[in-house]
Amino acid sequence: MPLYEYTCIKCRKKFELIRSLSERDEKCECPHCWAKGKMDRQSSLVSTAGRSGGDSPAGSCGSAGSPFT
Repeated sequence: MPLYEYTCIKCRKKFELIRSLSERDEKCECPHCWAKGKMDRQSSLVSTAGRSGGDSPAGSCGSAGSPFT
């Protein structure tokens, strides 16, 4: 399930929730001030774990001489 970032309308603190795509815009509860309702959902980047092509043990982010191989 995707991780979404929200900002509380009442206290303006940010928090994250793991929710299904269909639940992303539903009402939720702020874990900081316990306000309930529709929160401001923030745009977030998607990150993937794993290798992306090539034969380098570090993938596309490191050098072939990485000490972690």
